[in-house]
Amino acid sequence: MNNKIAFVIGNNGLGDSITIVGMVNYLASEYKYVFVACVLDFKKQVEMFYSRRNIIIYPIDGLFKTHMYEFAELMSPFMNIYDIYYFGNYGFKLNLSTYTKTLRDGTIKKIISHYPLSYYQDVNMTEDIMNSYFSITYPQYILDMYKDFFDNHKTYRVVHQDSSNVSIDLIGRLNINIEDVLTIDVNKNLYPPNHKYYDICQKFINLPSVIFYAKLLENATELYLIDSCIHALALMTDISHAEKRVCLKRESRFDYGISNKFDYCQLIFQLE
Repeated sequence: MNNKIAFVIGNNGLGDSITIVGMVNYLASEYKYVFVACVLDFKKQVEMFYSRRNIIIYPIDGLFKTHMYEFAELMSPFMNIYDIYYFGNYGFKLNLSTYTKTLRDGTIKKIISHYPLSYYQDVNMTEDIMNSYFSITYPQYILDMYKDFFDNHKTYRVVHQDSSNVSIDLIGRLNINIEDVLTIDVNKNLYPPNHKYYDICQKFINLPSVIFYAKLLENATELYLIDSCIHALALMTDISHAEKRVCLKRESRFDYGISNKFDYCQLIFQLE
C-alpha cells in the first residue's frame, strides 16, 4: 500500500460487481478511500452493496462502458496518486491471451477462468478475503418482508431466466411444474393475478438492489439459474439448504473456481 486511495477496476457486469464486494470491503479497511469503477446504469444498485462511507462508486459511461481497456490505460498516469487494483480481463497489465477461447462458431471471445476466484488472484488476495469480507446491509423493510415470508413458506424454488443480454425459458426447457411448488422468478411473476401465489411472488420482483435477493437464495429448496447476476450472488451466499442447484453456464466462462455449488449445464440450445 503506497497511497491513501485505492482504485478498483475490472469486469463491470452486475454479477462481477457482486463478486468483488469482499475485495472492496477489505480495501476499505486498509485505505482512506476506495473508488470502484462501475457502469453508470448499475451505479444506484452497486451503491447499495456497501455501507462504508469511504467506498465511492465511480460511474463510467459512453465509450468506457464498452471499452474498459482504454479506460484502464488512461488510469496509468495516476498510479502515483492511487493504488490501482486491476482484475478480470480489462486490466491492461494482464496477459490477455489467458482470457480468450475459440467458440464453436469460430469466434474468439474473452473468458474468465476460475471465476470468481481469479479476480482475487489478479489482485493478490486470498479466497478467505472474498468470503469473510462479503456482507450485506438490508433495509429494515426488506428484513420484515423476509421474516413474514419465511414464517409462512418453508419450501419454494427460485428461478432466474433473464439476464442483461439473454432470456432462457428454464421453466419449459427443464419441465418445471410451477403448480407443485411455489416458484419465484425475480424478474417476472409466473402466475396469473388470481392465483394463490401471485401476491407472494409480486413482492420479490425487481427489488431495489439485486444483492437483497441473498436471503431468498439462502433459504430456497431449489435453484434454477442462468449464469448471470443472481448466479454470482449465489456463489457468494450459503445455498447449502437447496436440494437442487442447477445453473446454465456460458460458453465464455471456461470454469468456476468455487466447487460443489451448482450442477452446471452447458448452454447449447438456441437462445430465445
